[in-house]
Amino acid sequence: MQLADGTRKPVATERMHKIFICRSCADVDAAPAGPDLAARLRARLSTSAEFGMIEVVDSRCMLSCGKPIAVSLTCPGKMSYLFADVDAATDLGNLVTLIRLYRDSPGGAINDARPVGRLRHCLLGRLPT
Repeated sequence: MQLADGTRKPVATERMHKIFICRSCADVDAAPAGPDLAARLRARLSTSAEFGMIEVVDSRCMLSCGKPIAVSLTCPGKMSYLFADVDAATDLGNLVTLIRLYRDSPGGAINDARPVGRLRHCLLGRLPT
């Protein structure tokens, strides 16, 4: 539900969206960066009521180990997405934009990915509902 000030308030009919971030993805000889990215994304989303129906989940391996960090988006009744090579240092804003586009798309289709910056080149797959 859109409020007068432009923010969104979750309503009972809205569906929970889950953002999975791999907790084991790491470059060679580096510590996993996924847990830090997940924590920073949670903190960023918690600053706005519009993201009340978004849950960020630390996930097991999503089998894209050659291109850390893996991120997936899923919601009941919507297409799901898998991204890899997400940059923990530079893609936080792009992830927020991606989440907003996904949340606002009734079936999960993101037809114009230009607003998500370099993430549009990180897409590995889109799964049907």
